[in-house]
Amino acid sequence: MENTQATHVVSSEGLEELVKQIDPAEALDNEVKEVLFEIADDFIESVTSFACALAKHRGSDTLDVSDLKLHLERNWDIHVPGFGGVDMDVAQIPPVTDAHRQRQAAAKAVADSILP
Repeated sequence: MENTQATHVVSSEGLEELVKQIDPAEALDNEVKEVLFEIADDFIESVTSFACALAKHRGSDTLDVSDLKLHLERNWDIHVPGFGGVDMDVAQIPPVTDAHRQRQAAAKAVADSILP
């Protein structure tokens, strides 16, 4: 494989640092690095292209975070916290009100009177 000086979305140093975080004793071969660079570049291109298509579909010429978020969640099952919406882990169940309890009791009373 030839060694090119192409610009990648991930730097060689960044990739090495990521590998060291996983296993400090591990080292990547140059061919493996090139494959990982290609995968990362393809992923970024895919996500941005699809997000741009979503922006165009909603009639905008500006790419919005929601376009990226929607594509990542729907197509890659990647949930990025902190970028709009409510995270399911922190969603709170609204408290039960007295009116709701009264409606439940009335419905139960009707059901009890109808059913043996």
